[in-house]
Amino acid sequence: VDGASTCNLCPAGREGLNGQSCSPCRSGFFSPSINSSCMKCPAGFKAPKTGSSACEPCPGGFYSEEGAPTCIQCPVGKISSGAGGKCRQCDAGSFAKDSTCELCPSGTFAPPGSSVCQECLRGTYSLGGSGSCLHCRAGTVSMVDGASTCNLCPAGREGLNGQSCSPC
Repeated sequence: VDGASTCNLCPAGREGLNGQSCSPCRSGFFSPSINSSCMKCPAGFKAPKTGSSACEPCPGGFYSEEGAPTCIQCPVGKISSGAGGKCRQCDAGSFAKDSTCELCPSGTFAPPGSSVCQECLRGTYSLGGSGSCLHCRAGTVSMVDGASTCNLCPAGREGLNGQSCSPC
C-alpha cells in the first residue's frame, strides 16, 4: 500500500516480482520457503499446479526434464526409477517392466531394450537371462519352441539339424 513502512514477505509457493504483489510460481517451478524466488523443479520431479512449495518425484517408469510440470512415461523397452530423471535401456537377457529390468526365463531371450522375452525356436535353447538363443550341438535336439536344454538322440538316431532325431 502507499505509505507502507515495511514490506510483507511472500509465502512459500509465491514470489514478489514487482514489489506490489506475491505471484504464484508457475507450474514446473516451486518456492520452498517464505521470501524465496521460484526455482525450476529438478529433472525427475514435477510441479503440476501453480503456487507449488515443493516438487513431487516422478513415479517409477516415468521421467521429466528440469522445470517440467508433468512426468512422461518411458518409451517401450526402457525403465526409470522415477526421481532419477532419465530412462535407461535394459541389458540383453532382461526386459523392462515398470521401473525394473527382469530376467527372461529359460527357453526365452531378449535383445537389449526389449519389453518382452521371446521364445527360442526349435533347434535352439537358452538359459535364464539370455540375450540370444544357442543352437543345439551335433547329436542333440530341442524339438519344441522355448527349450531350456537340448536332449541327446536315442541310440540308432542322430540329430543333424538340432530339431529332430533321424535314423542313422
